[in-house]
Amino acid sequence: MFVDPLGLIIALPSAPIEPQRDDYKNDKQYYLALRVYQTELAIHNFNMTNYWRAIEYLMQCPVFAELYIHLMNSKETYYIAFTDRDTGYYDFLSRTVHWNPVLGADMNGRGDFNSAAMVLAHEMGHAGQQDGYFGDKIKETVRSYVRTNKDDFRDELENHNMPFHNTVAINLGQPTRDRYTVVTFHIMENSTDFGKIDSSGFFTNRNNWSPRPPVPYTPLDPFAFLGPNAAKLRQ
Repeated sequence: MFVDPLGLIIALPSAPIEPQRDDYKNDKQYYLALRVYQTELAIHNFNMTNYWRAIEYLMQCPVFAELYIHLMNSKETYYIAFTDRDTGYYDFLSRTVHWNPVLGADMNGRGDFNSAAMVLAHEMGHAGQQDGYFGDKIKETVRSYVRTNKDDFRDELENHNMPFHNTVAINLGQPTRDRYTVVTFHIMENSTDFGKIDSSGFFTNRNNWSPRPPVPYTPLDPFAFLGPNAAKLRQ
């Protein structure tokens, strides 16, 4: 669990623990464990770098920033689970966003791919529904969906989340979503690439945005990304 200096809490995957020689019977076992650890650490660092890249990028949008800070101040704990699968979804039962940090999504079937960061924003929108950020009515729909698992409630949650998704997308110049439908995925170079694939095989908005160096794994102050909106959202 990550705890930032302001006392806000958000649960992220922990870094793997380095093996110690004394815990193994011989050098062969130890060095095998060390190689596994080094691989897992590289994957963890890659995921965390792309997560914070996505958050800093999304925090340029005041609408997302307000939701993000609301979730960080919630009495509930929300979780981020990294995956390398072609999927991205929010699990209401465990309050967990399952997210591939480099998986873009075509949400309209037209070849216009949102960035992985936008997928993260979309799923955090569902977390906001569950936390009551968008009001008690949609929060009750979440309770009904968790209790019954009926598609009608799921569809209502998806349709309700679309205006939030599109507001963030428009603010950041990304493709909007006009209906709830099957999504096509594509691996990007990082969490903020988006657009169409051009003739060279790269996305038209490849490397379109650069975070302020260095990219932190844990920002010292999440409000610092907000600029002129910081004073308002600190209240």
